[in-house]
This record gives sequence, structure tokens and C-alpha cells, in this order.
Amino acid sequence: MISAGDYSVAVKNYNSTWAKTDEVLYNLCRDNFDHSNRAAVYAKVYIIGRTYATGIERSVPSRGTQGSSLSQVAELFYAMRNQLDIIISGLRSISEPLTPQSLMKIIELHAQLVDLITPITRNGRSPRSFASKYLHFHNSAVPIFDLLASQELVKTVRWSLDLQIVQPSQMDQEYFKHTMRFLRLYNCIADQKLTPFSVRMVDAYLLRNA
Repeated sequence: MISAGDYSVAVKNYNSTWAKTDEVLYNLCRDNFDHSNRAAVYAKVYIIGRTYATGIERSVPSRGTQGSSLSQVAELFYAMRNQLDIIISGLRSISEPLTPQSLMKIIELHAQLVDLITPITRNGRSPRSFASKYLHFHNSAVPIFDLLASQELVKTVRWSLDLQIVQPSQMDQEYFKHTMRFLRLYNCIADQKLTPFSVRMVDAYLLRNA
């Protein structure tokens, strides 16, 4: 399933392109983990929302001014900061390597964040990509949902009932299936002892192949 050569190329490509950007985002979210500072909330929402293809600006209707979609998300996050901080704090106990139990918790936290944002989206559209990336930069063990990576993962790991190894109490269905496939690929790479090994490197591998 996994080509060691392709994986090595993906890691090298990531290190030469996105590694420094990600480092900045990880540091931003680590230094501003909660949502008590309005300016920091704006920084996190805008930088994550625009650095990666999250689709959030297409999901939240514009009010006719530049950046108004992201501003609505930032204002929502600041207004709901107590509830949001409970969700984000749930990430503190999660670390790699991923296990079915930790992944189930991630799926549930992701669903809670999706539910928090959905009331301001267009026709109740799920902000699953933005939610996954926002959580990821607060804890790098969270698998990212990216359309290109997801399409590649669907080709790499065909869906079967044996992938469904957890039963979260709440979920975004597409993110759930994505993470179940992701865990299978993640474990396959771990079994082959390919290095460096992390959630982010597995995602880089998928994006490189896509």
C-alpha cells in the first residue's frame, strides 16, 4: 500500500515548503491556546482560515465587506469562548501515536466544533475542513480533513465495515469515515517503520500523491 520512496519524497517536499509555516501556526496556537484574547482569536481564525484551503469563507455568507466571513467566525469564537475552550481543552490529553480511543475523542471534539460554527454557515453547510485544521494546530495529533487528501485516501484505503472500529457519541459523518481510513493508513506506515512518522507526515504523503 505504501511506497517508502514516495513517502520519503513527500517528507522532503513538506520540509522544504510547509514546515516553517506550520511551525508558526503551532506556536501561535500553543501561545494562545484559549480564547480569552480577542486579537489572538482573530489571528488564529484568519491565519488558519486563509493559509490553508479550509473553505470557510465559501461556507459563511459574506456581509459585503472584505474578510467579513472570517470576521463572523472570529466574533462567534470570541462570543462563545467558554464553550470553545471546553472543546479545545479536550485536546490536552491526546497525543501520538493515535489509538482508536484517542481518535474517537478527536471525532467527538471535531463534531462539537462543527456544531458550534454551523449556525452561521450557508444552508447549514458543515465546516469540517476548517474545524479539523483549527483543532490540528492546537494539537498536531488531530487528522486534517482536506478535500484533495481525502480523495486520495478514498483511493488508497477502500471503505469496509472493519474500518469502523469506534462508535463516537457524535460525529460529522464524512470526517468520521476519513479518520477511520486515516487510522488504517497511519498504522500501515507505522508497521513499515517509515520515518519521520506523524499525523502531519501522513497527511503530507496523501497530498503529495494527490
